[in-house]
Amino acid sequence: MQPDSISLREDREHGGKDSREDTDDWIETLVCILSGGDITKRDGILWGFTLEECKPYLKYRERQILFREAVIGFFTGGGKEKEIETDEEYMESRRQVNNGR
Repeated sequence: MQPDSISLREDREHGGKDSREDTDDWIETLVCILSGGDITKRDGILWGFTLEECKPYLKYRERQILFREAVIGFFTGGGKEKEIETDEEYMESRRQVNNGR
């Protein structure tokens, strides 16, 4: 990201709050995704590339992450659906215990 691509002016729509805080969040997230979590690549990506130059790499990393999540989901059985069923079963058992008193 080139330094001139970041706006430092006030955002008057949000009560004069500096909009740079929001900008920093998504830029940091983008850099983290592109670097694969490797902090040693952070500055090289942050200061060496524009947003337009990052787009193809971001799409590639997105596909890598989706594949990784699919493999993890396959081996773990999806995870969240099972947790929800377990929570519902637990709540039902607690209701039965409380109604039996």
